[in-house]
Amino acid sequence: MKRAPTRDIIWLFLATRLLLMLVTYFGYILLTASKYSGAQVNLAAFFSSWDHWDAQRYLSIAQYGYKTPFDFAFFPLFPLLTALLTPPLGSWSYLFVGMLISNGALLGMLFVLYQLAVDSGGEQVARRTLLYLCIFPTAFFFFVAYNESLFLLCVTGAFLALRRQRWWVAGLLGLFATLTRSAGILLVIPYLYELWQARESLVVKGRTLVFAVAPIVLIPLGILLYSLYCWKMTGNPLIFASVQYHWARHLSWPWVGIWQALFEFFWNQPFGSFNEVHVLLDLSATLAFADLQSAFCVGDVPGIHYVGDARYTEATPAPGMYAALSSPTRHAQSALCNEPLDGMKVYGTKNFRSYSCIKW
Repeated sequence: MKRAPTRDIIWLFLATRLLLMLVTYFGYILLTASKYSGAQVNLAAFFSSWDHWDAQRYLSIAQYGYKTPFDFAFFPLFPLLTALLTPPLGSWSYLFVGMLISNGALLGMLFVLYQLAVDSGGEQVARRTLLYLCIFPTAFFFFVAYNESLFLLCVTGAFLALRRQRWWVAGLLGLFATLTRSAGILLVIPYLYELWQARESLVVKGRTLVFAVAPIVLIPLGILLYSLYCWKMTGNPLIFASVQYHWARHLSWPWVGIWQALFEFFWNQPFGSFNEVHVLLDLSATLAFADLQSAFCVGDVPGIHYVGDARYTEATPAPGMYAALSSPTRHAQSALCNEPLDGMKVYGTKNFRSYSCIKW
């Protein structure tokens, strides 16, 4: 295992966190402060600018538990960690702790991802992989109190454990991944693939084969445990899936979302409306991401890549949240490699959305 450049990774992490803080500051000054104001920055209001959308849900669950049926769409590991770490600091600190967990998970993931990328493409690819991940336009999801960083840490950790044939570690990280997001269940596929790749050495050691296969049951166990909790609380073990209608999520083919976005932008939404701008941003990011993939289609470092589907005001996937989660090393590899690397692509839809096609 090649030693990670610790100092460089930490500097990259700190520099991108500082950049996000500066963006937050200028946004705060321009949008909330009075003109020519000499007032001191209100730190609570400053950081609360990140307390929106899913962050509010996660922090509410951490503070009060699952109160409404729609809360169950948000898997429990991230709010559970937030709830466990908050009491020493007091009730004021939920947002701070949530952001701390998110950024801490990102830092850990950078070290893990470096090892994955350096194994597959060398040190130069690994360094650029981390850079591209951190400066990706929507990497700010790794800064806020969302579970994206935690999920990516579990997924990349599971991949690295599989590559090292640490089967129980991979299974445990798969358990944590499925407790973080439902998409973690897809780790079963690379687990089986790595087992198949190592089959000859494992068959020679009969007992080792059993111990290598057994941990795979930990991966779906996360969803099973959460389903049991949902059943106990609501009587519906799959309520996390059934409430998706609240966000207009449904099964469809991947291209349906793009078509719906075009329809909303050109025909349905009023000119210049918030929804029209929202659709334009989502559509542009998604098409640009797809174009990047087609322009540099040279294969994937093992990872999971999502493309797909929609709601009427968010007719394409929230572009960066899922683009940033999807095989980040692909971009570095595209820029540097001339030959494909072994790996897996999974084209599908985000969270509970539908169609998927697996290509090795």
